[in-house]
Amino acid sequence: MKRILGLDLGITSIGWALIEVDENYKPIRIVAMGSRIISLSTDDRSQFEKGQAISKNQDRTKSRTQRKGYDRKQLKKSDDFKYSLKAELEKYGIYPDEILMNLPTLDLWKLRSDAASEPISEQQLGRILYMLNQKRGYKSARSEANADKKETDYVAEIKGRYAQLKEKNYTIGQYFFEELSNANCNNSYLRVKEQVYPREAYIEEFDSIMNVQKRVHPFLTDDVIIRLRNEIIYYQRKLKSQKGLVSVCEFEGFERTVENKEKQTGKIVFVGPKVAPKTSPIFQLCKIWETVNNISLKVKNPEGSKYKWRDYIPTIEEKEEIASHLSQNLILTYSDLLKILKLRKDDVFANKQVQKGIQGNITYHEIHKVLGDSELLQFNTSLIESDEQTLLVDKKTGEILDERQRLIVDKSFESEPLYQLWHTIYSIKDLDECKKA
Repeated sequence: MKRILGLDLGITSIGWALIEVDENYKPIRIVAMGSRIISLSTDDRSQFEKGQAISKNQDRTKSRTQRKGYDRKQLKKSDDFKYSLKAELEKYGIYPDEILMNLPTLDLWKLRSDAASEPISEQQLGRILYMLNQKRGYKSARSEANADKKETDYVAEIKGRYAQLKEKNYTIGQYFFEELSNANCNNSYLRVKEQVYPREAYIEEFDSIMNVQKRVHPFLTDDVIIRLRNEIIYYQRKLKSQKGLVSVCEFEGFERTVENKEKQTGKIVFVGPKVAPKTSPIFQLCKIWETVNNISLKVKNPEGSKYKWRDYIPTIEEKEEIASHLSQNLILTYSDLLKILKLRKDDVFANKQVQKGIQGNITYHEIHKVLGDSELLQFNTSLIESDEQTLLVDKKTGEILDERQRLIVDKSFESEPLYQLWHTIYSIKDLDECKKA
């Protein structure tokens, strides 16, 4: 007798049965059976039936992001926050009373509209500042380097609304007061929340209001206005550093056992120096030499030889000349490569990658486009011998192919002009701060 395990797959469960059969596989008896229930929500089941991947983490991440945004918004209004608007308004005695805080929507928008063209009281100004702090507009996180990339439809709509606002020469408050008044007259409905504008439009409205109100309210000095504008209402925290996500160099890293105090067991982690950014001059130099050392061409043998083609590997002098050219140019063309190697095109066979050209030093090229020939583009490096031996190992077989004295780049390259200039540009993201540096 034999035993066979049978499975029945359903959408939300898996049934199983262990059956005993005879030599002809005729069932005799059920030895055991059972089922495993897979708990799926309605949405999960719908995705499962369509063959779509289900990710629990996706929904969690979305909800967590919303909570963070809400908490930060609340924090800006609280007394505990370093740059609290409430504390600032109370400092100058202009925090709005309960009547102003509970103004009807249309009256509040009228007050905001009037504030850009005529004087209002100090308490009313406090209420408008409180309102401005609640919605600050859209600001792209895109860096200056990526500013020319194609925009989404969402961003295009935002910029379109802003252009219409500029044509009418309205502030946001004046525009929405007019639209809400018309909606009330026509018994229609308007959702202000759905009309998104860029951050610039809100800042321009703030400046318009301050230019009018500072004439009648002496406490609105330039320092106070700048603090309200840049440090409180339109302050935006910098993005968190992502240095922890940078990989450890696979050549310089090593494994280390870290003790876990709670479980008292060792955990093996891979630690060591981090990899260099792609734009770093030292990475560009490494990339160039790696490319140069991998150049392999085939040249014609003299007539009468057994083989038509033979491998051609550049000499160290030729490699240095190629590397020198790549260090100061964006690309080394195939024709320039043949000139350096003193070879005729008809006598050489190269793969398509070499024929298209070899990429050079991108960082040098981009900075050179701006500065031209300058002493700031100097980047000299030197190699020094280490006390350690390095092994050249075949990764497939583990065989040690060679053992030699380890050479490392002297750290003096960090004081070279090009490296210091690059590091300044790379590390300081704020444009004005970078210009000062």
